[in-house]
Amino acid sequence: MEAKYKLHPKWYVAGRFDLAEPGKIKDSPGVEEKWDNPLKRYEIGVGYKPSRTITVKLVLQINRFDIDDTYDNDFIAIQISAFFN
Repeated sequence: MEAKYKLHPKWYVAGRFDLAEPGKIKDSPGVEEKWDNPLKRYEIGVGYKPSRTITVKLVLQINRFDIDDTYDNDFIAIQISAFFN
């Protein structure tokens, strides 16, 4: 699920939610268990378009694992996208 809201012709905010819910497999004794940790990912960011072909974004990504929080992490990123003809 994602949403984007334009604040100004050149500025916007956006958010995204992802859910990865892995299926189950049978192990050697025949017991069913999930083959990987379920993951919830949240992303929020702000973007700026100085021109039609360039976008600059500041993004925060938050990853949370349901079974084992050892792998929980947060990332902050600056992304620059450009399109050239």
